[in-house]
Amino acid sequence: PRSAWAEEKATPDKAEPTLVLATFGSTQDERDTLFEAVSAKVRQRYPDVRIERAWTSKHYSKTRANPENAPNLAVVLGRLGAEGDTVVAVQSLHVVPGYEYDTVKEITERFANMPKLMERTACGAPLLGSSHDAEALAEILIAANPVKAGEAVILVGHGAHNGSGSLAYPALENALMRRNPNYFVDNLEGEGGLEPILASLRKSGVKRVYLMPLLTTLGDHARNDIFGKEAGSRQSRIAASGFTVVPVQKSLADLPDVAGIYAEHAVEALKSLGFAPKGGQ
Repeated sequence: PRSAWAEEKATPDKAEPTLVLATFGSTQDERDTLFEAVSAKVRQRYPDVRIERAWTSKHYSKTRANPENAPNLAVVLGRLGAEGDTVVAVQSLHVVPGYEYDTVKEITERFANMPKLMERTACGAPLLGSSHDAEALAEILIAANPVKAGEAVILVGHGAHNGSGSLAYPALENALMRRNPNYFVDNLEGEGGLEPILASLRKSGVKRVYLMPLLTTLGDHARNDIFGKEAGSRQSRIAASGFTVVPVQKSLADLPDVAGIYAEHAVEALKSLGFAPKGGQ
């Protein structure tokens, strides 16, 4: 049975919740598409929620004209605590549970029970935080990129080197291929690779390949590593292998239902702190 102390801790000390959306940041893609979309969906459930933003990319913060306009998560949580906002949920806007997400989670947990600053915190899962998320994202991606016979889709993610992060990509590819075998997931870093995908395409007789970033922004990776004109870019390598390449210049943030997955994770984090939704379910 739960103790009276635990019951007390599960009840927030304030009427309205506070949510921090933690994003990597891009020096080329300045749009706040995902931040705004997730914020809007969370406010449907929590109309009076306070939403702050934090950046996890050190390079992004350093290249800003005024770095104070791109504070990191520790700075944001410290400010909130100093202002008396001591019960805070943090939602990662990263794609997989890789290094960036692990850092967000660690910082969020370290601020919990911090004397005279922060009392309770919770961290929401990234986009591909579970097998359920992989199934949901697969449905979204296939609906957004329908293909005909002789066509395929290659989605290119950043990649991850840690266990849980690297497993998220094959989980998504498995969910996609069970729906349509001509959907593939490639990584710029880590495990996997383009050559095995190209070999599969040749065997299946595919002629046209739709190439889309599995990223939340159209930043350096998308512009250079995926769609770049250099011989080493994904688009150039696929074209050099004899396929017609159709670049899909969209990020995950351009797919409205993607924000819904992040928002659900944020709602779960807020619920774990004792904040019940007031808006629609």
